[in-house]
Amino acid sequence: MVFGEAEAAQVEREPWYPRLRSLAGYRYCDLLLGTAEPQDGSGLAGVTSQYRQVCEEVRRLASSSIDIAQRNKWLLDIALDQLSLGRAHLGLSITPPPLDLHPVIAYLDQAVDGLRQSQRVDHLPRGLLARAAFRRLASDFSGAAADLREAQEIAERGSMRLHEADAHLEWTRLHLATGDPAAARRHLDRARDLVRACGYGRREREVTWLESRLSSEPGKILEEIRLRRSFRPAADAPDSSTLLRGDRDR
Repeated sequence: MVFGEAEAAQVEREPWYPRLRSLAGYRYCDLLLGTAEPQDGSGLAGVTSQYRQVCEEVRRLASSSIDIAQRNKWLLDIALDQLSLGRAHLGLSITPPPLDLHPVIAYLDQAVDGLRQSQRVDHLPRGLLARAAFRRLASDFSGAAADLREAQEIAERGSMRLHEADAHLEWTRLHLATGDPAAARRHLDRARDLVRACGYGRREREVTWLESRLSSEPGKILEEIRLRRSFRPAADAPDSSTLLRGDRDR
């Protein structure tokens, strides 16, 4: 309802732009993806055909919006649309029939670079967190950890507590993927505290789901993770046991 009213107001103000754009457009795409994604959020376990349909819609919306942004050379708008496109293509790449992964890599890299160029540090964690999730799923654990360290540092320095909560949730998934439930538990505890303190209701289901995974037997967790991996490990990926030494357990 709120987004519908915002779009109507924009059309009245700017009739040549029939859809939400810029930050409002990104937030709408983010809401669509967040509503349809499975319980574990960016873990993307148990994705459904409904999620694929939402990804198709987000791809359509962002493709239309980015054309306008590129014509006007709006750096932030371009980067946010690239981020939406990267997230949409990621969803489409793991639901049948899967799409090529290369657009995911390209869009997420371009989004992070564009957010840097726009000098909007407050939005940079969005891109870093999305790319970290993709890198984790692609078994690029060192790349995921690097993105998470930067996102967490920005969030903590700028008192961006929602981004900080998201970083700890992704750290939890990353440590589960690399077989370190103890580190995953430390990050999940911090994420839960932030979610509760900030009233961050969107993330409550992810906290609950991850807590249920950590309550399982360790052997069962590792077997589930092994079976759920959708992508081939990076050919030059180093041993995962050495990747996360720079992780700051806060």
